[in-house]
Amino acid sequence: MLKFCPKSVAGWGAGIALFGIAIVGSFLLLGSKEKSRGTGGDARSKSENGASIKTAAAKAAEKNLEQWKSRIAAAGPKDFADLMRELLTMRDPTLRAQVAKLLVAKWVSVDLTGFIAFVDETEVDDDGEADSLWALLAPALAGALPTLSDDVASRPELNEVVRRLIEYSARKNPVQALAWAKQWLLDDALESALATIAGEMIKKSPEQALAVLEQIHTSVRRVDAISAIAAVYGTTHPGEATAWAKGLAIPAERPYAVNAVLAARAEIEPEAASKEFIDFREKMVAAYSVERAAEMARMGVSDIKEHKNGEPLTPEEAMDSETLPGRDDPQIGLLDDAAMAIARNWAAADPAKAIQWSESLPTGRMKDDVIQSALTGWASRQPDAAYAYYKKNYSSDAAPAQPIFEAWAQVEPAQAAEQASQLTDPALREKAVSGVVSGWLDGSTDQGALAAWVDKLPGKQERDNANSQIAEATSYDEPGTAWQRATAIQNQSTRREALKSAFASLVESDPGQARTLLAEAKNLTPDETNRLNKMLDAATPKSSN
Repeated sequence: MLKFCPKSVAGWGAGIALFGIAIVGSFLLLGSKEKSRGTGGDARSKSENGASIKTAAAKAAEKNLEQWKSRIAAAGPKDFADLMRELLTMRDPTLRAQVAKLLVAKWVSVDLTGFIAFVDETEVDDDGEADSLWALLAPALAGALPTLSDDVASRPELNEVVRRLIEYSARKNPVQALAWAKQWLLDDALESALATIAGEMIKKSPEQALAVLEQIHTSVRRVDAISAIAAVYGTTHPGEATAWAKGLAIPAERPYAVNAVLAARAEIEPEAASKEFIDFREKMVAAYSVERAAEMARMGVSDIKEHKNGEPLTPEEAMDSETLPGRDDPQIGLLDDAAMAIARNWAAADPAKAIQWSESLPTGRMKDDVIQSALTGWASRQPDAAYAYYKKNYSSDAAPAQPIFEAWAQVEPAQAAEQASQLTDPALREKAVSGVVSGWLDGSTDQGALAAWVDKLPGKQERDNANSQIAEATSYDEPGTAWQRATAIQNQSTRREALKSAFASLVESDPGQARTLLAEAKNLTPDETNRLNKMLDAATPKSSN
């Protein structure tokens, strides 16, 4: 909202003072006339020349602004995007900002849908132009908003794009973004923006970020902000961040905050994070035990599985007992991510201590997941040793084999592939092969060697699964490779999904090549060929057929 201030009465006094200064100044000028005729005349001449240059520049800018106003007035929806990109080449930042505000005001008023489409396109732009355009769009839209009609300003689509531009601006200037958010956004749009701003502001000022958090009131957005703050705070000020997370005023928010802080802290000091994790978890368990006992006593039940008389519950009574509190604190699960991050990071540096800590955790799903994370972190540095430990102690569980072989294949794909090929247990081999393919794709540029290894796999199903993985992973960047792998799949249902993804990318990148490859394919069913032809025809102008 624009604000106007009335002139101050104090201006009268200032006017009188200025009048007196002007009189004194005239005497001084008269007294210095003779001096100014000498060498001072050259200085005055240079000063006048400089002023005239500035005046000429101002007139040129004013003329340019008028020309741009005329161009914008004559422009239509098809012209706006080109005009905005043209502004990036303008050297005068003041003129560029003025013109951008005028252009955005008309664009939003005339073609809001087109403006949103331009913002969407800019958001995923990878050619380096995106940052420059967004830096121009955000202040331009902020300046244009007061000039819009009530009808345009009240459209919900505009509210959404304003929120997105403000959240983008938060990465560059969170203080400015905060001012814009408070000025233009309401309700959930405001709180969503505040959560993003808090996450960016923590990088510069914990005090300001935590102050923004206190302005957020809905639980979902508070958790968003807490997670964003903790992810940074846990690495920049680990001790302070942990104390903050444990001391949040709302008890239900503490596990979220501690989890995020310790997951971040694990990257720099996993052993310290492990001690904080155990301390906080034990306190949560103790507090919940007290709460649960009190609730059970209030309900007259000593245990969920038994009546107060010690007799087992009947089926009907068991159904009623679902309203009773469980044995374990449901919020304990919110700490799982931190435990896994601690184990993974610690094992990369000190596998013996990380494994020992992981195995000391209470028996349950979390312990299994944490041990798997420790083995994965260990495998990223010492894959042979990690795999040997897994095979000796945990080979009855096939699940950890996948992340171990994935980490192994990222650093030593040939050795990981050879070891996976030697496995005879079907479940273990399936996980290992899947891990090798994922790790090889992520860590190696020699995709030809991966394809050759996959083609030699003896099992039809494992070849199909591996080819499906490759097709899915390469369909966007390498649709030709994805198509080749998809057409090699023998199982029809598995092949159908892989073909759909690979061919869609082919059609988007090169419709001509897509048509040629489809015509040359030998092992497709008539139904598959028909479906892919329909996809091609729907995406290709009839004139190109």
